[in-house]
Amino acid sequence: MNYKQLLKHIESVNWYRQGGAIRLFYCFRVYHCVHETIGYDRNIIWQQGNSNVAFFDRDLEYKKAKWVFKQQMKDKKFIDNWIKEWRRRILKVDKYINDNFEKDVNLWTDKELVDFLKLSNRLILESWNKGVLIEWTDPDGLNILLEKISKSGISLKISELELLLAREKLTYVQEEFISRIKLTVEKKQGKNIDKKIKFHAKKFHWYQNNWSDVHEFNYKHFEKLIDNDLKNLSERQKEVEQIMRNIKSATERKIEFYKKNKISADLKNIFYMFSRISEWRDERKAHICAVQTHYFYQILKRIVTENNISEFLSGMLTYNEVKGWKLDNRIIEILKKRSKNAIYFCDANRKCSWLYGDKAKNTFDILVKKLKQKELKGVIANKGVARGKVKIIETRSDFKKMKVGDVLVTSMTRPEFVQLVKMAKAIITNEGGITCHAAIISRELDKPCIIGTQVATEVLKDGDLVEVNANHNIIKILNKKGDI
Repeated sequence: MNYKQLLKHIESVNWYRQGGAIRLFYCFRVYHCVHETIGYDRNIIWQQGNSNVAFFDRDLEYKKAKWVFKQQMKDKKFIDNWIKEWRRRILKVDKYINDNFEKDVNLWTDKELVDFLKLSNRLILESWNKGVLIEWTDPDGLNILLEKISKSGISLKISELELLLAREKLTYVQEEFISRIKLTVEKKQGKNIDKKIKFHAKKFHWYQNNWSDVHEFNYKHFEKLIDNDLKNLSERQKEVEQIMRNIKSATERKIEFYKKNKISADLKNIFYMFSRISEWRDERKAHICAVQTHYFYQILKRIVTENNISEFLSGMLTYNEVKGWKLDNRIIEILKKRSKNAIYFCDANRKCSWLYGDKAKNTFDILVKKLKQKELKGVIANKGVARGKVKIIETRSDFKKMKVGDVLVTSMTRPEFVQLVKMAKAIITNEGGITCHAAIISRELDKPCIIGTQVATEVLKDGDLVEVNANHNIIKILNKKGDI
């Protein structure tokens, strides 16, 4: 497919976008899975710096989601069995990675490196063939659900719907926090907790990792956190109590709701599925986005040393471009172009190509333009009304822009965004389904939130004064930055 054919192809497809701060070296194998499951010509990738956007065929994902709904309505255990198989496959990935990393990566030969990347990609692809179900239900899962609810003849308030979809397990970030506060209590009691902090660091060193940034947190990091927690221990304990109350309350209130309301078995199955997906999304992120990136980062660090290039540049590599520890000069020059901006696309016959410079930027602009509507709106994740100045947050380097009372605008929130969400008056995201991180955290912190706008990060600008009416799905620009 040449450039002209690509632009024609773009016009023929109903696109949906997902993205965020991403290094291709970590995430490219995931996109490989999307190619395999919905078609090679149904996924276009845009990279600019560490910011990444992938465009998928929304209609195909809708068909996949409809199939998932059909299976779940017939059998409550469908989603459990699906997740069980994913876990079996991800354990194979974990074992393969752990076995290989018993040997110091700095001692690996070229062949060991290439073989590892090739086989780990195959195993990860097998696990993602199951894990990708979450993405299938993101674009239109809520719309399909609301249609099913309407046909059933029942009426649900948004608060009741949120309850029925709520998870009933702690996130891995919450687990780390609760475990840490227990250690803080022991330290206040005068106990020696050195060994326990070391164990905690070994267990949770990866908990802030994502597709872009890897943090190798050690004993000193967690020791410092515990010292800070000690200064406000009573407040931290209240936070722990609130987290546990929320989990317990969700379970109890669901049971009570079903006792008082007549809900068909097939609809109950759907509510159950989304509750499980919400929990599974977090588990999947822990394994694939947080733990696995720790190991692949070790490879990147050696590539940086062997080739005297920056971590940023090495992150632009795809796994299939690595033929050994020493990179070909041609590849390094390509990485330099890719780091500025790039489009990756394929045709139906699996022939894939890259675009750079003006052609790449023009392609991205055309894709975004196709997503724009007359009004900026999305899906209500949590009700409320708030006003504030927009802050566009895409990568960790943007975090410093955020001030208390601002409106957080991003592609999608992630666990490391929690402090920003606490500061925000409201949240607006480009993407997200009913079980996404932004939807869950906005409900927990009771912040007005509208997800799935697709183009908020392009339509809104830093400093714009906006009103987020999450009661009626309205985002109103009161003053553009230049008008204030």
